[in-house]
Amino acid sequence: MSSAPPSSPDSDTGFSFPPELGEAIMISAYLNFCFFVAEIAFVQYGPPPHHRHALDMMAHILTGPIAFLGFLNGGFLGSFAFFFSLWHFLCDSNRARPSLVRVLPTSMAEFWVWFESLWLLIHHWFIGTFKLLSTELRIPGTDTNAEPIRYYIRTWILGATLSHLSFGMGALGMGGASFVRIASVGFRMGAALTIVLKQFGTNFTIAYTWDLIWMSVILALTCRKAICAGSAETEHDDGKQRRATRLSRLSLIGDSAGAGADSLVRVEMEQRLRDRASARAPHGGDAARARIHTVGASPPPSPAGHKV
Repeated sequence: MSSAPPSSPDSDTGFSFPPELGEAIMISAYLNFCFFVAEIAFVQYGPPPHHRHALDMMAHILTGPIAFLGFLNGGFLGSFAFFFSLWHFLCDSNRARPSLVRVLPTSMAEFWVWFESLWLLIHHWFIGTFKLLSTELRIPGTDTNAEPIRYYIRTWILGATLSHLSFGMGALGMGGASFVRIASVGFRMGAALTIVLKQFGTNFTIAYTWDLIWMSVILALTCRKAICAGSAETEHDDGKQRRATRLSRLSLIGDSAGAGADSLVRVEMEQRLRDRASARAPHGGDAARARIHTVGASPPPSPAGHKV
C-alpha cells in the first residue's frame, strides 16, 4: 500500500495562516499604536509647527535609505528606524495623518480627510507586518531573499520610497519631483503586478494584491484632491468671512504647508481635538494649548519657496 509523500515545509500551494503571520500582525499593530500615541504627544508638546515641517521633509528624503537598510537588515536598530521613518519622525505635516482618525467627520470635506487618515493608518499596519515577516518572523516557504522574487521586492521598495523622495524634493522646490513621483508609481505597481501574475506563492499574491488595491485608492484620492484643489476659491460671498477666520486659525498654529481646502479641514479637526482635551483636562492642558497656539505665529520662510 502506497502512501502520499510528505509535503515539503517550503512549498506554498495555498493560503495558510501560520503562527508567524499572526505574530507579525499583532506586533505591528502594537508598535503602530505606540507610534500613534507618540504622534499625538508630539503634535501637542513637540517642536513648533514650522520645525515639524522641516523634520517631515527630512523623513521623506531619508525614507529611501532607511527602508532599504531596514528590509535588508533586521534587529532592533533597523526595525526601529524603519517604523520611525514610516511615521515621518512623528512630524507628519500632510493634510491627513493617522492620528486624525480620532475625529469623526461632520461634513463630506472632513470625511475625505478622515478616510485618508484611516487609509494611511492601515498602510502603516500592513507595511509594518510585511517588514517584520521579511526580516524577523519568516514564514516557511515565503522567502523574500530567494531568486528571482528578491529583485521584484527590491524594485517594489524602490518605487515605494521614491514617492517619499519626490515629496521631499517638492518641499525643497527642486525640479523633477513630479517625474520622480510618476516613476515611483510605475516601479511600485509594476513590481507588485509582476509578483501577482508570476504567482510566486499565495501569500505573496495576497500581500501584493492588497498593495495594488491600496495604491489604487491613494491614486483616486490624489485625483480627487487635484480636481477639487480650487474649490476653496469658489465660495460665495457670504462664506468669505468664515474662510478668512479659518485661514487666520491656520496661520496661528504655524501651518505653512498651504491653505488648500483639505488643509483647512484638517486644522478644524485638530482644533476639535484640542477642545476635547481642554474639556478633559481643564487645568493641566492650558499651558500646553497656549504654547501650541502661539509657537510658529511668525514661522520662518518655507523651504518650498526656494527653487533649486
